[in-house]
Amino acid sequence: MNLLQKITICLGCILWSVNLLGQDIESYEYYFLNGRYNEIIELADKEISSDSINFVSYYRKAIALQKQGKLIKSIQLLEKHQTLFSDNDKINRLLADSYFEAGQYSKAKILLKELIKKDTLNFSVLINLAKIYKFNKEYVKAIHLLENYNNIDSTNYICLSNLADNYYNIDSINIAIKYYKEVLILNPDNQLIANKLANLYIKINKPKEAIKICDTILKNDTANIKFIKTKGLALFKDSNFEDALKLFKRAYILGDSTFFTIKYLGISNYKTNNYFDAVAYLNKALTRDSLNVEMNYFYGAALGHTMKKTEAIKYLNKAYELMQPDKETVEIIFNEKAIIYLVIEEYNKSLECNKIVYKNNPSKIIYLYKIASLLENKLNNKNEALEYYQKFVDEVSKSELSNKNLSSYKSSYIKYLYDFSKERITKIKEELFFQGNSETRE
Repeated sequence: MNLLQKITICLGCILWSVNLLGQDIESYEYYFLNGRYNEIIELADKEISSDSINFVSYYRKAIALQKQGKLIKSIQLLEKHQTLFSDNDKINRLLADSYFEAGQYSKAKILLKELIKKDTLNFSVLINLAKIYKFNKEYVKAIHLLENYNNIDSTNYICLSNLADNYYNIDSINIAIKYYKEVLILNPDNQLIANKLANLYIKINKPKEAIKICDTILKNDTANIKFIKTKGLALFKDSNFEDALKLFKRAYILGDSTFFTIKYLGISNYKTNNYFDAVAYLNKALTRDSLNVEMNYFYGAALGHTMKKTEAIKYLNKAYELMQPDKETVEIIFNEKAIIYLVIEEYNKSLECNKIVYKNNPSKIIYLYKIASLLENKLNNKNEALEYYQKFVDEVSKSELSNKNLSSYKSSYIKYLYDFSKERITKIKEELFFQGNSETRE
């Protein structure tokens, strides 16, 4: 066989091999496009049997298995032959991504940290590593990783949204808001981020900003229950109870009967003086969570405006028992009880509630007047009434000098009660004197 013949044969063999390879590539593309993953696996197995170190075959088979939902089998395949391709970044990336998707974060983290060293700008590697840091509550590490990428590409909204999440988790609220807003500039229709930002504004007591965001979404998606509820909450926090009630009603009509909606339907009705509707909704909420402090309080308060005042006291007591109340909460609960007891003419109990509020927070000097008025007008205990009127007058005088406590009340109202109390002190002393009460004589 001459040289020309040998060359001709060699070229023929090469062309035949290339043709076969081309057919395989075309077959893979065809099978992938048509979702014929079993054929891909069979084709890959044939290639592996003839060439056990061809990483492309393992790669294709692993992806086909994942497309079939057989993620663990895909991982097992890659792990089994990992030693053959330990330096192959493409295989390692696929394995790392597979670990991540399977929730095997400790294994994924090892591979991802190695891969990011080789390619610091590989976003798919970087974002998965950042998400693992976030899951492990290593927020600062996640932020460092994402900020480095953001310095190079500040238009990646996935990077920005993850930065915002991590800053939120370390209570850097203003920075979180900044990044959420940047995401919405890039992707204004992103409802997930819009909802996060709206709720964040509600949390930091900027409900009007939350309302603006909700309105932007609701303009094009009027029946979006999530944003109807979020706007309702923002309006509620802004003390616009009438409009909040309308939105919670709308959410309810649209089919939302979650605890949140029932709860705020009840409280919003209470805040708008619709006490019977409030009782109905709050009763529903209590059947789902009988140990909820807010529900017990508002249910009791609503019942206090109906004929069921004894039952109202029961729920107000339960609200108090369920919590470790601060001074303000003690005042709210016991003031409500004092009013109900006054209406049902249980004056001693009303007096006791007022005394508890004052003892809990002596800066609330108006309760001295309430106690004095009850003692004089309802319990006919003029001696003790005189004592509390005098305490009230003395405390107001101190407050005027120190200018500390009057800010809690309308000064004109306090001035009126102050003058009235001084008149009552004079009158009661006169009455007691003519009754022969020696305690009033000098």
